This record gives sequence, structure tokens and C-alpha cells, in this order.
Amino acid sequence: SRTLAKDIDEMALAGLTDPTTAKKCLEKLMDTRFRVTITDGRKIIGDLWCIDNAQNFVLLEVKEMVVREDGTSSTRSLGPLVMVPGRHVTKVEAVKKHIKVAQEQLKVA
Repeated sequence: SRTLAKDIDEMALAGLTDPTTAKKCLEKLMDTRFRVTITDGRKIIGDLWCIDNAQNFVLLEVKEMVVREDGTSSTRSLGPLVMVPGRHVTKVEAVKKHIKVAQEQLKVA
């Protein structure tokens, strides 16, 4: 999990105040690794498959990571396809290099 934590950065779409542009950036991040933190503190990690109108996240090849108060963590497989209800999502993170590629592709388009 330590390597994963290094590679994942909070998804910063700062400067993308236009919802259409932000949506296009998010579309470019489909099928890339995401970490979704939910209200009870668990982190759900998987490849982004889709987000619906209710902001539910559907992830593929999903693992759950629990970080304990003493700093240790454990992971377990949740299965090939998991839906995370949008009402429980508190934070969404993506791999830094994928965010940079998506932002660069938007500049070119």
C-alpha cells in the first residue's frame, strides 16, 4: 500500500471552473486507478469504470484499504465490480501521472 500511496495524489482539477471542461478531464481518467475515501474512513481502490448522475462511482478490480489509528493498514479484495454510493464519498484521488496526461490532452484538444 505504501507504493500506491506514493503514486496517488488528490485529484486537483483547480482552475477547471467550467463543468464541461471538468467533465471532459474526468472522462479522460476513465479506466485509470482511483482511490475513493468514504465516510467511515475506508479507502476503496479500483479502476474507474463510470460515474452516474447521482455521483455513484463504479470501480473495477476493487480492493478495500483500512488504515488503523496506529498507522498500519490492511487490504482485502472486494471483487471485480463495486459501486460506491456517492452519498458516502468524501474524497476522490487519482494517480498523478494520469491526471497530468488528461490535463495535457485537454490543452491539445
